[in-house]
Amino acid sequence: MAGGQSTDFTKVTEIVLTWTKSHIWVFSFTAGLSTALLVAVLFLAFRGYQSEGFLQANRLLSEFNIQRPALEDRANLLRYLQYHNQMDDPNASFLLQEIGSGMMQKQVRTTLTYSKEDLRYLSEAKAPLAASVLGLGIRFTAGSAEDAAARVQLMGEYLRDSMLRLELLQSIRAGVASARSQKQLLDNQLIAKRLELDDATRKFEALKSIAAKYPEASRNDPRQLLSSDTDSSRYLPPVIQLIGAESNIADLRIAVASLERHVAQNALRLDFYTRANQIDAAAPTGLTMLAAFKALKIEVFETANLDDDPVREVVNNIRIVLESLQAKHVTGTSFTFGPTKPQHRSGPRPLVLLVLALVFGSLFAGLAVVAFERVFGRSIEAPLRARMQR
Repeated sequence: MAGGQSTDFTKVTEIVLTWTKSHIWVFSFTAGLSTALLVAVLFLAFRGYQSEGFLQANRLLSEFNIQRPALEDRANLLRYLQYHNQMDDPNASFLLQEIGSGMMQKQVRTTLTYSKEDLRYLSEAKAPLAASVLGLGIRFTAGSAEDAAARVQLMGEYLRDSMLRLELLQSIRAGVASARSQKQLLDNQLIAKRLELDDATRKFEALKSIAAKYPEASRNDPRQLLSSDTDSSRYLPPVIQLIGAESNIADLRIAVASLERHVAQNALRLDFYTRANQIDAAAPTGLTMLAAFKALKIEVFETANLDDDPVREVVNNIRIVLESLQAKHVTGTSFTFGPTKPQHRSGPRPLVLLVLALVFGSLFAGLAVVAFERVFGRSIEAPLRARMQR
């Protein structure tokens, strides 16, 4: 029995070897072609020129996290590229495909003020540490060094412009909301002060009538005055009460004038920010919004009297917003490193790619030969089955 099994195994082995020899040229050709194609595909897919750059962008981490969803929005990038007529640029098309939450975790990384190692030494600090962003590290890979550097440059310019646009929008909307709420608050305060002034004026006129009616009361020694507050002032001589009432009226008039000044200032501020709130629809980028904001300031206050302190104060506050945005996003946000133009490709070693291509190419070649035999020829199963039936 054991001898028969040994004979069967020997003949099966002979059949397999004979079939393999008869198809070795097909297998070799298919394996070589598959390996070559896989090497080319893997080389292009995993080995490219990687460019890097560091975009300095100092801001609070909380501020950046608020802006992050908008920075990752494909519609914002599309609007930016359309404005700059870059829709036909292959690198711009690549960024449109790559943009999203994954991109901000892989190709664009935030650099914080303190690293994990720094926090290990600063863990015992008594004062709370401010979490802020120093900048953004950007890296992209492409088939050429020029394309890789162009992708880094384009992404950096988009991020800088978008952060400017988002903060300017936030400043405008905050200005509108603040001016509107202040309008109601100042109106109520002005109404209350004017009512208080009317009451004080009527009281003053009444005291004048009383003082004229009782002239002998004015002969009292004014050195007897102990207090002039509201509760005890009615026990003072009418002349003394007149002095206190007139002083109170003077204070109220100053308060009313101050409130009227604030109301006029707030009206100017509300008019400006209400008109600025319409810039968003006509300005698709941050730089165009900033230019429109500057032009609107000139237009609104062109005929204003800047020698008037209230008007000049409003203009100065708007100028402060402009200068801070200019310093933060135009001057202060820039590449301090890169974009680099690499001289060599990066990625897995060529030998690793060659081994992977050889393994998968051989596997594919074997499957292809078996499939070809099943469709067009006699497979190895027929002689084996015939031998097993004997």
